Amino acid sequence: NIFAFAESPPSMSDAESDLGGLSCEEEIQESNVRRSSKTDLNSCLGHLLCRFQSLDSDQSGSITHEEMAKHCLDAAQEAAKHPLNVSEQALIVASVQRNFERMDLENDGFV
Repeated sequence: NIFAFAESPPSMSDAESDLGGLSCEEEIQESNVRRSSKTDLNSCLGHLLCRFQSLDSDQSGSITHEEMAKHCLDAAQEAAKHPLNVSEQALIVASVQRNFERMDLENDGFV
């Protein structure tokens, strides 16, 4: 089910997005409506847009491999609570590259 993530969205800090004073996570939690409803779809789309904007650091309207890699490295660094070694960084960047290539449908380096 493509809407399954709406029940428990990835955590996002208020600093990452601000939609009318609410974080994306708070907005989704407040919606609390049936999956099949239009409101639920709008909530999911709002969450996706919020996540996209958090990855689009230069606010160009597209995400590059570099933006995605930086975001993932920063998140891994925060989760690890210690500096990532070169090997750990390389694994993350390789994983980002594989996933980015799957999302880059036009093979132009942008999502």
